[in-house]
Amino acid sequence: DLETKALISLDQQQWGNFQFLNEISLKGTFAPDNLPLENIAHRLGIFETSFEIFGKIYTSLDRLQTLRLVGSDKKWLGNEFGSVKNLKRLHFDTCSIKSLDMISPLTEIQILVLAGCRSLSDVSILPKIKSLEHLVISECRSIKDWSFLRNMPWLKSLRVTNAIDASIISDLPNLRFISVANPKKGELQKWRKNEQDKKFGKVMGFNLQTLIKEGVIR
Repeated sequence: DLETKALISLDQQQWGNFQFLNEISLKGTFAPDNLPLENIAHRLGIFETSFEIFGKIYTSLDRLQTLRLVGSDKKWLGNEFGSVKNLKRLHFDTCSIKSLDMISPLTEIQILVLAGCRSLSDVSILPKIKSLEHLVISECRSIKDWSFLRNMPWLKSLRVTNAIDASIISDLPNLRFISVANPKKGELQKWRKNEQDKKFGKVMGFNLQTLIKEGVIR
């Protein structure tokens, strides 16, 4: 019997046991051709893979809801997202993309994590994604203008490594959790509002598990 996370020999397992599988990580360039992704993608809590593998198997992931992509070529266009429109949670890790326009088909996405995307500078698509409630931007040093956040009043949580003008954050009425790794002096005090309703009550040190525990993420 498979645990929720397991290292398995795909040649020796019966496919019926995959109903217990919660997480799959496929590294490298080649995906196993005997993995029935189209049958289990919608049940996965986490599906992690390289951009190379994703580009080869995305047609089997049309019901996937959680995706973490690691590494990418600068010429990658992201056309695959037109076929995985059910994604609710997307994590770009150490990618070379310059624009987020490729995620425009993802109209149901709720959580977006951008980590180590150092060439990323164009995030103008974000205010157009009304379903997005939780945003993490970490070590994306080419993003200089943060005013786009003002046009995302529906955000519930924000985690960034850059210092951000406090006036921008103050314009987000639904924001309940914020984490800033390198805040300017005095900024955190300005952002604290009513502790009773948790408006800015959890200012530092939260993560996605905290949001789940607090009921912010469903």
